Amino acid sequence: MRRSTQKFAIAAWLTTSTLLFSAAAAVAQDGDPSNTTTTLPTANLAVATIATATTKDEQAYCQYVTEQAAATRDLLRTPSAVTGVTQPNTGLPMQSVWGISSSLANIRKAGLTMDAARKNCELYNAATAAQQEIQFALPSLEKQALQHRLELIQQASAKLDAVISL
Repeated sequence: MRRSTQKFAIAAWLTTSTLLFSAAAAVAQDGDPSNTTTTLPTANLAVATIATATTKDEQAYCQYVTEQAAATRDLLRTPSAVTGVTQPNTGLPMQSVWGISSSLANIRKAGLTMDAARKNCELYNAATAAQQEIQFALPSLEKQALQHRLELIQQASAKLDAVISL
């Protein structure tokens, strides 16, 4: 399983577990489970849609950057045509000059351009993954906070029951 697929699976699991926990809390308060069941499939679909859209976005960005770098590479590798007319100082007739020239620096820049495009693609993918991890960490943190709050309420309730029963 690819790393990005694992992250999306974890994010989907966290979102689903948070929604299930919220649904269980709502059922515990209302006693009516019909209010909470409709949001669960919608949330899973939203996470799957975000995962697919992000993967397509990353692929499209990488393709764009790679194509731009390939065009720049080809432009840098293309030799330049040189033409001109010279007049020697020795009294000879005018001469026309033509040829092609290329630069070793441009050839080196062409290779570096493709390396830069690959690094730019990797950077974009890492930044997108970090943004998604941050975005999907919030439900997990909320779930932990709610679980902790529930434990505290249960402990307080147990202590109150003990005080009342005395």
